[in-house]
Amino acid sequence: MRVVAVIDMPALTVGKGSGGKRREISPQMLAVEIGRVVGRQVAMVYIERVSAMPGQGVTGMFQFGRSLGIAEGVVAALGWPITYMSSAVWKKALGIRVGAGKDDSRAKACQLLPLDAELWTPRRGVVNSTQAVGAPTRH
Repeated sequence: MRVVAVIDMPALTVGKGSGGKRREISPQMLAVEIGRVVGRQVAMVYIERVSAMPGQGVTGMFQFGRSLGIAEGVVAALGWPITYMSSAVWKKALGIRVGAGKDDSRAKACQLLPLDAELWTPRRGVVNSTQAVGAPTRH
C-alpha cells in the first residue's frame, strides 16, 4: 500500500477591511492541486469529523468551518465518495491512544507506510532520526 498524494491546503493571506490580514483557503487552487496530483481514480476520501474547540473565538471557528466546507465541496464536485470519521475512531482503528499528539500519529504512519515516511514530517520531505525512528527514508 502506498500514498497517492499528500497535499497542503492552499491558504492565501488576504487583506482585511481595516488593514489587517487573514489566511483563507482557496477552493480554486485546492481543486486544481487535487486534480493535478491525484487525477480521477479515487476510491474513497476520508475527512475527519471536526467540531468546535473550547476557547477558540467565533471568527476563528467560522473560518475553520468554512475551510472544512471548501474541502467537502471540492471533493463532492470531483464526484468522489466521502467517509467522515472522528479522530477517536481513526486513532482507535490504528492503535493510537485517544488524546495522543500529532507526533504519535506521525510515528504510526511511519510504521504502517515506511516508504512514505517523509510525507508525515512537519517539514515534508525532511526526515531526521527522531521523526523516522525505524523507518527508511526515500531519496
